[in-house]
Amino acid sequence: MGLRDLIIRTDSARLVLSAENWLPIWHRNGWRNSLHKPIAEAELWKEIWYLKKKIKVFWELMDPPDYNDKEAAKRLFAK
Repeated sequence: MGLRDLIIRTDSARLVLSAENWLPIWHRNGWRNSLHKPIAEAELWKEIWYLKKKIKVFWELMDPPDYNDKEAAKRLFAK
């Protein structure tokens, strides 16, 4: 059956803006910015582009992580 929907939660407004607004423009412009220079991390953005073509991706802007969030992440990483 496979994955159909993906929610990506982040505290980076810049990431959400880039993924939702700039990604189609970069794709159309051959992965170049408005100055016609290659975009930073183009390979990662291409992966996101192709992922969005296969499944529905939702971006959710969250509050910055607090101390408890960071400690929980450390515990998960340590496993």
